[in-house]
Parts: sequence; C-alpha cells; structure tokens
Amino acid sequence: MFNIFSVHVISLIVAGLAVVAVFVYIPFVSDYAFWFLVAAYVMLAGHR
Repeated sequence: MFNIFSVHVISLIVAGLAVVAVFVYIPFVSDYAFWFLVAAYVMLAGHR
C-alpha cells in the first residue's frame, strides 16, 4: 500500500511535530507529544 519512502517521511513528520510540540504549544499535539513520538516509532518499526 505505502512504499518505504512514504512511511519514512510520514514518520519523520509525526516525530518532528511531537518534538516541536514540546517547546511550542500545539492544541492537541502538545498534550500527547510522547504518544505521537511512540506512534512515529511504531510506524517506522512496524512497516515491512
């Protein structure tokens, strides 16, 4: 469905958004920044 490049890019965007949300308040993301980072890792590690 997704090729490996798109999964890496989406994972990088989600992880970057989580890191930025720690320093700058983003309404939904800042509350769950750790879980966004975990989701980015799971997307990257879980993709075959």
